[in-house]
Amino acid sequence: MKNTITKYKTFDLIEVRPNIFLMKFKNSYDLCMTFLRYQEFYENANPKFRGKSFTILDFMDWYTKDKKGFVFTYTIDWAGFNIPGHIIMDVRKAGIKDPNQYDQVMKDVHSVCCAEDFYLIGMFSGSPVFEHEIAHGYFYTNQSYRREMKKLVSALPTDLKKQLYKVLTSMGYAKSVHTDEIQAYFATGPSEAFKNIDIGSANEPFMALFDTYCEECAI
Repeated sequence: MKNTITKYKTFDLIEVRPNIFLMKFKNSYDLCMTFLRYQEFYENANPKFRGKSFTILDFMDWYTKDKKGFVFTYTIDWAGFNIPGHIIMDVRKAGIKDPNQYDQVMKDVHSVCCAEDFYLIGMFSGSPVFEHEIAHGYFYTNQSYRREMKKLVSALPTDLKKQLYKVLTSMGYAKSVHTDEIQAYFATGPSEAFKNIDIGSANEPFMALFDTYCEECAI
């Protein structure tokens, strides 16, 4: 299934799977700045931002000083994003103190993606992360996929899971999304994120399961 819903100035909005919508951007800057407030509200490990109203400048200040040595590299650090559709309205309900053009874009996208419980993913043209983001989409929208992936994560050796959780936390992911992140990284092949962890063949069942659901992961 591939249905272009509408074209915007900086991206195309495509329903790539039932209730999974892709915002495919022309450049990484607009991608990252569009998703920043919403992605960090959804899964940032810092409770100052997760589930809270915050200004972009406050986030930039924290990101540069605490993470990146006084250089704001967010717009080149991330190649893909994923959020449940309701996060857009959750952010608005929490209050936006410094609204900008990207907030209006997200509001417009929410009105177009009229599915009751949709999932939104974002990437820029040429990015290799499509399958990874689709894995997140399946985890949210497909109950059987989520159930089977959660079983695979639970079955991983305890020591391996501890190492994976530690890396994910260092990357800025909240505990609430650790299982989702593990299944997405494991389902779509070897990842630089876990390059210092000996995962052996632990990811193979995840890849096999993903392949049964994703017959044609292409856009």
